[in-house]
Amino acid sequence: MCNILFNITQVKRVYIGVERLLIKVLLGIPYDGEEIIYDLTDLAVKVTKANLSSLNQNKDYIDIDAPLLFHKDCAPQTRIPAKILQNIPEEERKVAMVSYKSPDQFLFSEERPQSMLIRIELFEDRVRKLENPLLMKFQISNMFIDPAIHALECQFYDEWAEDASWSRQGCDTSVNERDVLCSCDHMTPFAVLLVPAGRIDSRTWKILSIISYIGSGLSVFFTAISIMTYIIIRNPSQDHSNTIHVSLSSALFLLNVSFLLNEWLASMNIMPLCLFAGVLMHYGLLCSFTWMAIEALHLYLLIIRVFNTYVRRYIAKLSLIGWGVPAVIVGITFAVKSEPNQFYGLETITVGNFTSSLCWITEPLYFYGLNISYFALIFLFNNGILLTVSLRICQMRHFGRKTRRMTMPWRQACTVLGLTCLLGSTWGLAFLSYGEGLSIPMQYLFCIFNSLQGFFIFLWIYGTSRKAKREVKTSRTVS
Repeated sequence: MCNILFNITQVKRVYIGVERLLIKVLLGIPYDGEEIIYDLTDLAVKVTKANLSSLNQNKDYIDIDAPLLFHKDCAPQTRIPAKILQNIPEEERKVAMVSYKSPDQFLFSEERPQSMLIRIELFEDRVRKLENPLLMKFQISNMFIDPAIHALECQFYDEWAEDASWSRQGCDTSVNERDVLCSCDHMTPFAVLLVPAGRIDSRTWKILSIISYIGSGLSVFFTAISIMTYIIIRNPSQDHSNTIHVSLSSALFLLNVSFLLNEWLASMNIMPLCLFAGVLMHYGLLCSFTWMAIEALHLYLLIIRVFNTYVRRYIAKLSLIGWGVPAVIVGITFAVKSEPNQFYGLETITVGNFTSSLCWITEPLYFYGLNISYFALIFLFNNGILLTVSLRICQMRHFGRKTRRMTMPWRQACTVLGLTCLLGSTWGLAFLSYGEGLSIPMQYLFCIFNSLQGFFIFLWIYGTSRKAKREVKTSRTVS
C-alpha cells in the first residue's frame, strides 16, 4: 500500500469506496459451509452466515469473531445485535467481518489506532441508530498509557462525512486494566484510538478560532492607529514611556498581521513562502515578549528606583535589545541547521472534522525548549515587577489618606489591570490551560485577552495621554 498516496484525503475516500464495493461483492458470492475467509493483500474478510439459532445466552446478540491476522490476543470479541438480522431474507443474512493489516488509510495527525482495526458489513448499505448497540471488546493488556497525557477511546471512521475522519459520535467507551469495551449504535470501521487527554472538540476549536481572528483584527487596527498617531504628532521632548508603548504596539502589530495571514499563506503550499511566514510570526512573538520585559524594566526605573536613572541613548539601547535579541535567536536557528525547514514549516492541525494548516515551528523540542523557557523567564520577571509596583500603589493610597489626596480605588484597580496587560501577564494563562478541568476555560480567556492586547494597549496610551494633557492644562491655569 502506498503511504504517500494516503496523505491525500481524496485518494483515501476513493480507496475506501472501492474497498466497500469489494466487500459487498464478497458477501454476494455463494459458498458451502457456515463461513469463508478471504485473505487479501491489505485485509482479511470473513463472511459468516448469521444463524439466529446460535444466539448467546441473553438471546439478543450473535457472537462473531474477526479473522485473525497476527496472534490471538489481537482479535476483538464482537457481538452483533440479532434484531437487525431478523427482517433480512435468510439467503442474505450474512455478516462480513474485516480485519486490516495496516491502518495507513485511516491515519490522521493526532489519533493513532492502538488496537486491531475492524469493519463490519451487511447487505444493508448503512446501519445506524441501533436499538441494541454493537459490542466490541479490545484487549490492551500489553499497553502502557499515561492517563495524564493520553486516553483510549472507541471511535469509528466516518467515511460518510464531508471531511472523512475519526469520530466518537454514537460510541461509548469503558476502560479497565485489561480491556476496552466499545458500545456503538452503527457499523463502520472501528478501533481503539490513542488521543491527547482533554483535547479540544471541533466546536470549541471553531469558537476559539473566531475569537482569535476577531481579537487579532481589532489589535491590528488599534496598534496601527497608535503607531500612526505617534509618527504624526511625535515630540522629541515627550516621555520615553510613549515610545516604549508604541514599540510594543509595533511588535504586536507584526505578530497579529503575520498570524492573520498565516493560514492563507499556508494554503498556497509554497514552501519558501511558508518558511518566511513561520519565521516572521516567530520573530513577532519573540519581539512582543522582549518589549513586554522592557516595559517592566522601564516601569521599575520610573516608579521603584526613581533617582539616578539617567541612561545615555536610553531608547536606542532598548530598541537594540527589543528588536535585536529576537533577530539573533531566529538567526542562530538558521545557522544551527543547514536546512531551516527542520525548525519551520507546514504544520497540520486536525480537530474533529476541521483540518487547518499553519506555517509555524515544526520541531516540538525547539518550540518548548526556546519559546516556553524564554517566556517563562520574562513572565517571572514581569510579575515580580508588577507585584512590587502594586504594593507601591497601595502604599501611595495609604499616604493619600493621610494627606487627604486619596485616589479612587477603582482608578487604582484600573491602573493595576492596565499594567497587567502592558506587561503581558495574561500570557501566563497558557500555563494554566494544562490543568485538569481548567483547559477549556483558560484557553477561552487566553484567546480573548491576548488577541485583544493591542487594543488594550491603545486604550492605555490614550488614557495616559489624556491624563498628561489635563495635568499640563491644570499647571498652566495655576501659574
